[in-house]
Amino acid sequence: MNLRSLFIPFLAGLALTAQEPFALEARQSFQTIALPFPGERMGLYGLELMHEGPTGLAAGLGGYGAITGVRGGFITLGVAGAWRPKLTERLSLDLGLFSGGGGAGRAAVGGGWMLEGHGGVDLRLDWARLGLAYQRIRFPNGDIDSRQWRFSLALPFSAPRLDPGPSLPAMPWREVDLATTLLHFAPNSGVTYLDGTPHSTGVGLVGFSAKGTLRGPWFLSLDLAAAHSGGADGYMEGLLGFGAQARLGGWRVHGRVAGGPAGGGRLDVGGGMAWKLAGGLERDLAAGVYLGLEMGSIHTPGASFRASLTQLSLGRRFRLADSKGVAPEPGWSLESLALRIRAGASELSRPRRGTGQDGMPVRSQTMALDLALSEHWYVTGQAAFATSGRAGGWGTGLVGLGVESHPFVYGTRALGEFLVGAGGGGGLDSRGGAVIQAVVGLAQPLSQAWELQVRGGQLKSLRGGLSSPLLEIAVSWRMGFACVEP
Repeated sequence: MNLRSLFIPFLAGLALTAQEPFALEARQSFQTIALPFPGERMGLYGLELMHEGPTGLAAGLGGYGAITGVRGGFITLGVAGAWRPKLTERLSLDLGLFSGGGGAGRAAVGGGWMLEGHGGVDLRLDWARLGLAYQRIRFPNGDIDSRQWRFSLALPFSAPRLDPGPSLPAMPWREVDLATTLLHFAPNSGVTYLDGTPHSTGVGLVGFSAKGTLRGPWFLSLDLAAAHSGGADGYMEGLLGFGAQARLGGWRVHGRVAGGPAGGGRLDVGGGMAWKLAGGLERDLAAGVYLGLEMGSIHTPGASFRASLTQLSLGRRFRLADSKGVAPEPGWSLESLALRIRAGASELSRPRRGTGQDGMPVRSQTMALDLALSEHWYVTGQAAFATSGRAGGWGTGLVGLGVESHPFVYGTRALGEFLVGAGGGGGLDSRGGAVIQAVVGLAQPLSQAWELQVRGGQLKSLRGGLSSPLLEIAVSWRMGFACVEP
């Protein structure tokens, strides 16, 4: 894949020529919220990926998932923003908001719309940022309304500023992998669903994974997956991992441990905390493209669900500019990585419920990440979580291929996408979880980096009765990262 001809519209101008580096931050948080049930509380793990400008304004994507309590499967995703003005050299305010969708139908979330707001202070260390804030989490069309303290740990990283003097290949780089995954869970003997019936078959999942190298053999990973078969429609997981890897001839072998929120789909996950222990190997198919196989096990402490797992990955490996990365190898050439992040709202106008009766429209919060393959083609990963329509807990995770036209009147472009994946929860009749989605739309540039998109199409369950027209309105942000390739 040759990306030399791709234009780097936003990040090249902001990160590579601005007076400040392009700052990103991965912020983890923990909070325990009160539920509208006598004496019941639920521990939530939060993760946000934010871009912060020099004025302290930040924006990005985030999510929350249950890891303690008895409501495993409570997961939300959405958009986040914050203002963090400095008070001293080390201290700053932290005023933030989050809006997203998801939850779980049995946790009193109503339609699934979640609002979060907090105010507190951050302590800036040399390697991280510690935060303490007072927080309110509310589901406007549900019954959850909780106030509590939130503790957070943020790990900042940035693309280095490049002056006209240094050449790009002379800068340090960090290796990043992005992959589409297919998983299979084979439950251990004796494992049952929440209703006590035994698992009669394995659980199939489709997902997305990202991996970033640290110093030496170490790496961090992020896994997102949702069930599409095995009677577990509605099951989703988001696991953060740590591992080590090594090269053996033409192969790359690794081992890792990962943990995080998981649940839904009638699987007995207790409070929602899941742990995965796995090892695997990868083989390059072409420059930067690899196929991976991983095997291991997943278990949920304090609950019955335990299974062996097999995962296939098809991924793309990049080396991105990073001020703490490693020096390039001889023969590397400069490329560019073009990404587009999208956030918006969608509506299923005629969703079919599990009872076979059509109900009110279901509106969802949507997010997507597009990776350019060429001037017109891109691969896309997308997620949607319900915010209204009495479908709290409904969510989809999709991957697919998109195409966009040359600009025509006023720079407008036409686009089309075909996606496959998983969807479940919220009482919608997705039966097993496998869904497909086809859309067409228009993208209107608002600036060099931002654009407005409108798309319409059809979402259909492959086994259930769900088949509904889909309408989405979204704002997207185009970015470009400098990278090098062998």
